[in-house]
Amino acid sequence: PAEEEAKQLLEGVSFEYVDFAASPDFQAFKRDFPSACEVSSIGWALLARAVCHLVLPPDVDKVIALDLGDVFIFEDIKRLWDLFADFEEHHIFSAAYVTALHHVNGGAVLYDVARMRSRNFTALALRAARDGLSRSGDCIHDQSLLNTLHKHREEHGYRGKSPMMLLPCEWMVVPFTEWQMHWNTPEMWLPEIAQHLRYPGIVSADHIEV
Repeated sequence: PAEEEAKQLLEGVSFEYVDFAASPDFQAFKRDFPSACEVSSIGWALLARAVCHLVLPPDVDKVIALDLGDVFIFEDIKRLWDLFADFEEHHIFSAAYVTALHHVNGGAVLYDVARMRSRNFTALALRAARDGLSRSGDCIHDQSLLNTLHKHREEHGYRGKSPMMLLPCEWMVVPFTEWQMHWNTPEMWLPEIAQHLRYPGIVSADHIEV
């Protein structure tokens, strides 16, 4: 039964709430962030992922950041975690470049938190925000910074190799179709999407199927 499968999948799993907004380091990051960037409350939550080294406990050295509601993992997530072993010395994060969307997508990102701390990623993130603002006003969430640091690095004169390792496309498949993606409205899902649903499923902030 689906309920029993859900219990097995969640065995040994724990959830810990991190109040990023209460972090003094994140508050300092917000003060230093370009004031001309019109960041919403959701935008700040997304930006907290890009500077997760500021808000996570010191014993956390790696994380996987996933969008809530429109990203589904159909394989053992340990395989995704194991990609950290492929990081080269210059890599700090890993994300996918989605050709259909013409940008680096922030829906699934691996962050080497230990390297973010040791290499002052805060300063790099603030520079990326300023550069994104000057280029096109693109500074309102984590994905903005990732694209500046990877896709637009030559344009803004960043030295050295990109800090981003390309995430294999199998971990970020975006439907290229005229169908509007109603990810958080299950009754609107196409049958070929619905049949791959695996439990438990976090559909939206207040909709969890088990």
